[in-house]
Amino acid sequence: MVFDEFHKYTENLIQAQYSVSEIIQHELTKGEVREEFVMDTIQRGFGNEINLKRGFLQVGEVQSNQMDILLLKHNAPVANIGNQTIVQPENCLLVLEVKGNATGNDLKEYNDKIGIMKAMQAVSHPMFGIFCYKIKLVEKTILNRFGFTYDNFSGSFYDEYNEQRGTEGIPVIYPNIDFLISIEIDVEGNAKQYYLRKNALTGRYIKSVEYPVLKNLFSLTHSLLIAGN
Repeated sequence: MVFDEFHKYTENLIQAQYSVSEIIQHELTKGEVREEFVMDTIQRGFGNEINLKRGFLQVGEVQSNQMDILLLKHNAPVANIGNQTIVQPENCLLVLEVKGNATGNDLKEYNDKIGIMKAMQAVSHPMFGIFCYKIKLVEKTILNRFGFTYDNFSGSFYDEYNEQRGTEGIPVIYPNIDFLISIEIDVEGNAKQYYLRKNALTGRYIKSVEYPVLKNLFSLTHSLLIAGN
């Protein structure tokens, strides 16, 4: 399908941009360049029908940390200060963190930040996701921290959670993160790609098997735009 080809082409561009941006030695600047590229990529997929900003969530005097990408509702009231935007949580559909090579500490810090934002006394809260060019953790560690158990016999991962049987499954380490996307291809050409999305009812995660993995970000964004506008 044409859109699958577009999403794979776009995914390849993002992966190439990661490698090219390595020439930037200043880490903060390098991170900003990558964030802007991801934002521009999403923007191109929706034309003028999408409102993406960088900035903060705020309720009263309580303000969040700076967020990499904010997907706002159409005609959302905002306070623009320079190239930063302040918006109330109920007028934001999605908060997306962008990481070049995410560590376990990065995931923990973002999970904790989300907890603070979800504690804001808002009418509603956006979805919170993280986009990773790469992840430093090995596959078993990543999936284990999102509630998956490895089966040695089948060589596959599964979630032990079963509501009918009363089986809770192993604990989720980052329960505030609504989804994680990784588009990594390692130096040997092996795909280390994930789309893990939380089931809002159970709090457990579903591992998507749809590829290219980037299509899941576009599909999710589209569904949020439809629901929110």
